[in-house]
Order: sequence, then structure tokens, then C-alpha cells
Amino acid sequence: MSRLIIQENLKRRLAENTDFMLRLRFEKADDLPIKMDCIHLFIQYVALYQAMEFRLNQLINGDTLYLGLFNKEPWVDRSEHLKNDLREMKTSLSDPEKLSVIKDDMICPAVKQMMAKIAVADPVSLFAYFSVRCFSDAVNAQTFNTYMQRIFNNRFKGEFYNSVLNQTDPLSTFINQSVLTASEETQFVDAVEDFLQLHIELLDQMEEGRVLPEKITSQHSNYNSGCRYAMFALSAIGLAAAVGTAYSSFAAPK
Repeated sequence: MSRLIIQENLKRRLAENTDFMLRLRFEKADDLPIKMDCIHLFIQYVALYQAMEFRLNQLINGDTLYLGLFNKEPWVDRSEHLKNDLREMKTSLSDPEKLSVIKDDMICPAVKQMMAKIAVADPVSLFAYFSVRCFSDAVNAQTFNTYMQRIFNNRFKGEFYNSVLNQTDPLSTFINQSVLTASEETQFVDAVEDFLQLHIELLDQMEEGRVLPEKITSQHSNYNSGCRYAMFALSAIGLAAAVGTAYSSFAAPK
């Protein structure tokens, strides 16, 4: 088996060249990524990795040695790294930005499809799914770590990508040396193709549902207006209370 099945797969290149991913890599001129792009993508990845990890725990045994790598550092519990990064990202948001964050259970249709496939995956298909995701993480680790520093103004530590820096070659070697039968290899390739296609659909859905910067600007304006109104209302209430007190004192019988 060759890592070229994944590395040079046409669908992998198509996924990397979707509008959503090009923007994340600062390759769309003045159309720059925003914090919400990272946060909303990581919310999808949390759901995806949790499904994969749950199925892995159900399937892993002595007869599935090729799954063993994903139950060891640095590949085990990737969802926990994602959740830690999400918490860190959210602490950097302004109040108007927080209004645009989707709920953690808002999952894109493509991820729901992937989760459904993962839930019934046999060991070979699950091996393919982990290989696609983890290979992508490793290959992009350094690059995306740099981009995310730019997006979050160099105030982002990040665990998800930092944890798999310099892991591309070890992972590729493991995938290459994993022994599968001819029919299993065919199944592996088909599962890779299917999973990559769903990743393309996910990124297209992320683009379609993207929070636009001007919406956040509008929310910022509304938020400030709301704050000013609240302060005015509190001032008016305070003034009314003061006038009432003064009137009561004046009107009270001596």
C-alpha cells in the first residue's frame, strides 16, 4: 500500500482547493479568514473525531493491528485536543463575535453522513477514515499552526496541530507497512475516496453557512447600541428615582 493513495488523491487536492480552505490559507487575496472559520470547523472536527474514537474502542483487538497506532500517542484522543483548542479560541472572542458562534451540537450534513458511516464501519474502513484524517492533520500541522497564529493574533497556543508536528513520515511508514489482503486494499481505497468526497462536501457546506465579517460588524454596532441604550435606561431610571425621592421629601407633611 502506498501513501500516494491519500497524498496524491485528486479529491484530497480538491478539498484543499475549496474556497473555505483557500481562505484559511490566506490565498484569497483580501478575502481573509476570521476566528469563526476556525471555531466552526473545529466544532465539526470534534464530532467527527469523537465518532471515530468511539468506533475504534469498539473494534480494536489483537486481530486489527493496523488500528493500534490510532490508540497511541500522538493519535489517541484527538477530540480532547480539539475541545481544548476550542475553549482557547472562544476566550479570545469579543462580545459581538460571541454572538456569531454556533452551538457545539450544530453539525453539518456531511459530518452527519460521515458519522453514520463510522458507526457501522468495519476495521478496514475505519483504518481508511483514520488514515485520511490523521494524514491530513500531520501534513498540514506546521502550516495551519502558523495560519491560526495569524488569525488569533499570535495569542493561540493550540494542541491539535502542535501535537502531530513532524509525524507525516512515521504515519506514512505505518500506513505503507500495514498488511492488507487484495480485497481489503480495494476496500481501503474505496473508503478513502468516499471519505474525501464527504470532506469536500463538508467544506462546501462550511463556505455556504459561513459567518461574514460584515455580519459581525453589524452585531458589534447593535451590541454597542444596546449597551448605550441600557446605560441610558439605567441613567433614566436613576434620575426618575432621584426626582421621586426629592418630590416625596418636598411633598411630605412637616
